[in-house]
Amino acid sequence: MGAKRKYGARSLRKALEGYFASISRTITLTERVPTGTTDEWGHEVKKTVDICNDAREPIRRRIFEVPPSIGAMCDYLGIHRSTWDNYCDASLNPDLAEATEWVNEQLLAYLEMELLTRSGSNLKGIIQYLQNHYGYAERREVEMGPGARKAMTVATIPASERAALLRELMEEFREGDESDG
Repeated sequence: MGAKRKYGARSLRKALEGYFASISRTITLTERVPTGTTDEWGHEVKKTVDICNDAREPIRRRIFEVPPSIGAMCDYLGIHRSTWDNYCDASLNPDLAEATEWVNEQLLAYLEMELLTRSGSNLKGIIQYLQNHYGYAERREVEMGPGARKAMTVATIPASERAALLRELMEEFREGDESDG
């Protein structure tokens, strides 16, 4: 029998929420809007108001003052990273699955926000982390000429039709050689 776990499902979730609260703050977005009046020097007077969504509720945003990480979270919880890996194994600790999945969603939301709001070369580490831990893949498109498209098609058609297509390609290549020379 293994060692007694430091956290149960409820205490782990509460400790995890504590970790995220310790490195972030939530702000209400505001903007400066004209009041329609001027001050004694003739300058337009503005006031600060909450920015509201379409449901007329103030928009709130979580800002991480310190980037969240599994290593820092383990330090906060007072556990080893291998213990965290065991907590994440739903077959070993099914009662902790909800809390560990919540952490993964929090980290993913943070990384996606960073990916959308950071600029330029500061994205490489985020992209690599998303690819290694969340299955993201980079998509590349290659523009091919008509000859290459036909060659790609050759691999996807039945063998019975390949011979005719290959003869057609050979004829095009011969015509191209004759016009070059």
